[in-house]
Amino acid sequence: MKKQYCRQLLILIVGIFLAAQPVFAMNFGKIDVTPMINVSAQHYSNIFYESDNAQDDVCLKVTPGVLIGYLGSKGNYLNAGYSVDLVYFNDYSDNNYQTHKPFVSLGLESPLGLYLKADDKYFSTQDLYGTEDQYGVGERTKRWHNTADVAVGYRFADRYTLEAQYRNYLQRFDQISDEWQDRNDNRYGVSFAVKVAPKTEVFAQYRMTVADFDSQNDSVANDAFTSQTSMDYTLNDYFIGVRLAATAKINGEIKVGWGEKEYDNAFDPNGIAYDDESTWIAETRLNYQMLQRTLLTLHVYREYKPSVYKGAPSSSYEDTVAGLALKQGLGNQILMNLGAQWRYNNYVNEAEGLPGKDFTIYDLNAGFELSVNSWLKAEAGYRYQTKAAGDSQYDEYEYDASIFSIGLTAAY
Repeated sequence: MKKQYCRQLLILIVGIFLAAQPVFAMNFGKIDVTPMINVSAQHYSNIFYESDNAQDDVCLKVTPGVLIGYLGSKGNYLNAGYSVDLVYFNDYSDNNYQTHKPFVSLGLESPLGLYLKADDKYFSTQDLYGTEDQYGVGERTKRWHNTADVAVGYRFADRYTLEAQYRNYLQRFDQISDEWQDRNDNRYGVSFAVKVAPKTEVFAQYRMTVADFDSQNDSVANDAFTSQTSMDYTLNDYFIGVRLAATAKINGEIKVGWGEKEYDNAFDPNGIAYDDESTWIAETRLNYQMLQRTLLTLHVYREYKPSVYKGAPSSSYEDTVAGLALKQGLGNQILMNLGAQWRYNNYVNEAEGLPGKDFTIYDLNAGFELSVNSWLKAEAGYRYQTKAAGDSQYDEYEYDASIFSIGLTAAY
């Protein structure tokens, strides 16, 4: 009965797509309002990301949304939007969820060289795919997080840029058993850039992040955490880099440096010492427009992240990510997307006598987009992910999972 319901709902929505006309586009001077909707059917080979006894399922995903944009003179803009994922599983309907994703972004710039940039992104869900730190993968976890960024800068002498940055990251969980991961980060930064060519800047940046695990400090997490044993820490990051203008054939940013992690407390609830750490770090993303219809993207990231395993003998891990993505136009209507990513999680400063904990995650994806007309697009994609443990003691965290999807997107 459920399968028949999903098929009927999908047929109904596809019919709406085909019957719809692009009459909803709205324009008010320099303000554009764009309604959109995506509908896709997806097959999951391992819905709970289990190491054994993988369970598969299909789901229907409907994502309506709207984008609002204003573009003024150079550096002056306002963008806002909202979308919601409505996901309905066929067999495991208890895992149905919604994901809400509003955002706003604005920029102000004066002819004197002063500018302001501000962004805010909110994310609320109950999905099974885990947090940015990979907490809760394979479990339906109700949570939300908000990221607010502000940058104030001054461009002068047609060559130099001085900028101050601030970010607040707030993460909250609904269940008491998950609240030990509640976190409030305040990040402060300053950078200085010098233009060395018409499309190239070199720069240096310093950032300090103060991370506060609120529920651990308040003993709400119910895991013996207190303000004397919480995972609170401070990061000091030192970067140098090169920034290539968006008008260049190769554009993006290369940023590498050194990161230091200092803990506020001496021991965790199990009496294991919090040891300060340091390592190389990176935040790099480059786009190479090889040909008119060929775009190659490289990304490399490395940073410290807090442990996501309760009672783990290590309080953090080094997260290293490297990937390539290709967008290739095939004729005027078809776009091919290919991607590959390698990720290595290395847990550091573990308790003596335990084997080293490290995981390698490979992620491959391929897809095609067909532009039916100016407002309707058909899509098909496949993604494969595998996670392997460096020691057999941690085999329970391994998994193989794939997702196949087909869908339609209309942007009026």
